[in-house]
Amino acid sequence: MLYQKHPSDTGEQIRVVRFGSKSMNSWQKSYGPTKLELLGDVTSIVDCASYLRGDRFTVECDHQALRSIFQNQFKGAIYDRWLAVLQQFNFDIKYKPAADMQVPDALSRVKNAPLLDVNAEESLNENDPIFQTRRNVTSSYSLLRKWNITETSEGSSSLLKAPDYSMVDDLLFHSRVAKSKRTQRMGEFQLVIPKQLIPKVLETYHQTPLAGHMGIQQTVDNISEQFYFQNLPSTVSSYVRSCHDCQERKMTKAHTKSEIISFRTPTETFQTWQVDLFGPLPITQKGNAYIFTAVDMFSKLLFCVPLLSSDSVTVSHALFQLVCTFGVCDCVISDKGSEFISQCTDQLCKILEVNQNFTPSFIHHCLGLCERT
Repeated sequence: MLYQKHPSDTGEQIRVVRFGSKSMNSWQKSYGPTKLELLGDVTSIVDCASYLRGDRFTVECDHQALRSIFQNQFKGAIYDRWLAVLQQFNFDIKYKPAADMQVPDALSRVKNAPLLDVNAEESLNENDPIFQTRRNVTSSYSLLRKWNITETSEGSSSLLKAPDYSMVDDLLFHSRVAKSKRTQRMGEFQLVIPKQLIPKVLETYHQTPLAGHMGIQQTVDNISEQFYFQNLPSTVSSYVRSCHDCQERKMTKAHTKSEIISFRTPTETFQTWQVDLFGPLPITQKGNAYIFTAVDMFSKLLFCVPLLSSDSVTVSHALFQLVCTFGVCDCVISDKGSEFISQCTDQLCKILEVNQNFTPSFIHHCLGLCERT
């Protein structure tokens, strides 16, 4: 139960903000008392995060073991995850005897309330201030049931995709349908925000210090708890992927470095050549703008050919000149430039029975002979 204390003439007046509950899984039912109390605190704080972020608040519990929650007395991976979540908030833990916790204890013992019959609109009280909202939400379900759409898989998928809207106090709300267990903890209604406020919401839920530059899915979940706008997942994905701070600091799981490789040391001249392309240079009178360079790794002999362009056909012709001048070699080492990894160069090496090896990307010192010359 989330509540606020307001001063009044008769003392402090308690105003309830929100009630909440959570059913336990089969393995959670085996938790001990301390673990269950901590699970309840974590669940309550996360569910009410939109009310609590940025403010200092007090957590009241009837379990004294939780008063020293941040003193490293809980050991285990699950406690580490829960404490990492709680460290995002600024709060104090206050012990409150069980005799003073009548409302939470009573709510924890209430049996499941009967579900609302979507066909029984006439049973709703016309004087209910939220009657119009409830009627608008249930009308789509009644219409789908009238058309027998809910009995087909196609109709079920359409129901999950079709948004329902309700107007409350001149504010437009979107009613969502939970598609997975992860989204069932979110509220049923989301405030529809205008297009001009989307950048501000994205900045608040991703770049502020309390947001913590979370990932795409976590940012989508945080926004979906309160707000809704068209193409929300794709918009959040584009925003997070273009965040400069995330690109600069966060580590990626993608393998961006090539493996370390070694080349066999040549034992005779013209056995292994290192080749590279130098340019573009100022165009000469003959129209040449590039230089094809090749260095014999045994004798350090330099071979150069001026080129008009850097396309694969021109580079393959220069490589063929090298073979015609010094004979067929065993191996040619080059970088991963487009002119060397093209099909034209690959077919030429296969015809001449020359092994073609490549250096790792952005590791220029592997072609040290050509780079220095």
